[in-house]
Amino acid sequence: VATLMAQGISCIYCFVVLRRVPFLKLKHQDFAIDISLAKRLLRLGMPVMFQDAIISIGGMVLQSVINGFGVLFVAGFTATNKLYGILETAAISYGYAISTFVAQNKGAGKDILSLFISAEEVQAQQVLQIAHHYLMIMSTFLIILYALHTYRSALQGMGDTVIPMVSGMVEFGMRVSAAIFLPRFIGQKGGIDMADHVSCGILMKQIGDEMQKRADNKMRSWDMTMAQAGALLALNDAPEKQLSMKQLEKVLCIAQSTTAGIISRLEQKGLVEGYADAEDKRIKLVRITQAGIDRVLETKRDMIHSEEMLLSGLTETERDILYSLLKKIKDSLK
Repeated sequence: VATLMAQGISCIYCFVVLRRVPFLKLKHQDFAIDISLAKRLLRLGMPVMFQDAIISIGGMVLQSVINGFGVLFVAGFTATNKLYGILETAAISYGYAISTFVAQNKGAGKDILSLFISAEEVQAQQVLQIAHHYLMIMSTFLIILYALHTYRSALQGMGDTVIPMVSGMVEFGMRVSAAIFLPRFIGQKGGIDMADHVSCGILMKQIGDEMQKRADNKMRSWDMTMAQAGALLALNDAPEKQLSMKQLEKVLCIAQSTTAGIISRLEQKGLVEGYADAEDKRIKLVRITQAGIDRVLETKRDMIHSEEMLLSGLTETERDILYSLLKKIKDSLK
């Protein structure tokens, strides 16, 4: 309502002011239809209309392809397009000024087209990275957009609207072709970051390898291995903090000989102790010691620290989204 009221008041004010300008006052003869002028305006306007229509259709095709890249990519694309719209406004306005300027000079018999022919032609947290990458690409080629609007509007001002229409058709063809075929070869990011453009599986493996390396280095400082730490964690979480050797084999998913070697080394370090079952001497039980419990507490603190470091660049909302997506991926593997 406020917008309509503001626009209505502005319209009335402009109408009152314009009535005071003598040459803008309408007369009866101004409403007479000039057939030749109407035909000329139609001849000039139809190619412009067709040009704008096919460019808009190209934009719709591009948007449909972008929508297939997911919510985050669409959000980044939309955020950058808002700023891009502001940047493009200057080019469009300059184009309109050129069109008017050239048309006036053509009407005066002055050929100034050569002034415009020799111009040189010169792309959070997750959502912000995509937006910045897209903005960098768009900004890099922004000067081409300015040159495009200059040439197109200059030709329209000279009375030639066919060539701009052809350029719009070429733009349509290039936009649709690029939107449909280029992602198949260079993906979402394009050729700028091809070295970083990897599949989700490889990216998850790289993260896992890096976390594994950090964990191995920490275990090495404690004179332990990841397998030994896994055995301690299993014993610490077990009822009465003890398991049989057979149960440990199943929990750790390793062979009997490997399990025996791990427990033997942990016994030497005083972190676990082995003893025979009171009811069945053939069964060997393994129980974690107080030193082992202390080591488990250190291990869990280090695990929490490592996870916090891994997720430090994410907000709480992003962490929840990541957890939900990872859980969904894990469930899909079952």
